[in-house]
Amino acid sequence: MTRHGASGPAPQACGVERRAGFTLVELMVVLAIVAMTVAVVPPLVVKVMPAMQAQAAARELASGLREARSTAMADNREVVVEIDLERRTYHWQGQRIRAELPSHVALDVLTGDAVGTRGQFHFYPDGSASGGRASLAWRGREWVVDIDWLTGRVTLDEY
Repeated sequence: MTRHGASGPAPQACGVERRAGFTLVELMVVLAIVAMTVAVVPPLVVKVMPAMQAQAAARELASGLREARSTAMADNREVVVEIDLERRTYHWQGQRIRAELPSHVALDVLTGDAVGTRGQFHFYPDGSASGGRASLAWRGREWVVDIDWLTGRVTLDEY
């Protein structure tokens, strides 16, 4: 009769073969962890969502201004972007779609060409612009879109 040591094969009980897999306890632990994660994550996302919307709005505004500058240079004509502070929208001539800014975001526009609640940024065929600044703020965070008058360059900074 031969004996196997600790490193030898384990004896089979009642002829039942062992297979690799997960036990019911292991599966229950994993399900409990998943349930806790699902319960905790949504409230965190809800808190972050308004800040993400404000940042996205600032990026879209900067992108729209850059597109207006490119259009002015490509079409060899002046393009005027108008921001309506009252309606919280912006657009430029020939553009049918009006982009909307989130209602929870504070909006301030500084231009040399403002009429009432509307501010205008002018982009010229040579790439220059009238210059100005638009800032969007929410709970202590601020996104500033600057337009350089000489080069027409549009920059976005977060403070």
